[in-house]
Amino acid sequence: MEIRQIQYFLSIVDTGSFSAAADEHFISQSSLSKMVIALEKELAVPLFDRSKRKVSLTEAGKAFLRHARKLNDDYKATLIELDGYRSTADSFSVAAIPVLPQYGIATTVAQFRDSIHTSASVWRRLTV
Repeated sequence: MEIRQIQYFLSIVDTGSFSAAADEHFISQSSLSKMVIALEKELAVPLFDRSKRKVSLTEAGKAFLRHARKLNDDYKATLIELDGYRSTADSFSVAAIPVLPQYGIATTVAQFRDSIHTSASVWRRLTV
């Protein structure tokens, strides 16, 4: 189980729609659906009743919702708490949309990092 799957699940619940949740995370609806299906397979229970036009939670989905909210809240709190321990001296971060690595941005950042003898981080989009 990945935190991303939990966040997708929560977005679907909060928006009431796979499409709106996918838009919220800037991914395709099919990608979001695949992640939720993988989560359901891992948990061995259906989380959503997809038989009607509107998405609704199954009983298992309702039970999982309480835990999912707590897991997501704990994840956010952990990131916030640990942020204070990160060293920002002599470092920089580069944020890029997922398609940019195809254009060699990681190599360029690594070359720049090496030329100025500092640390550099390349982060993927993080939803918090």
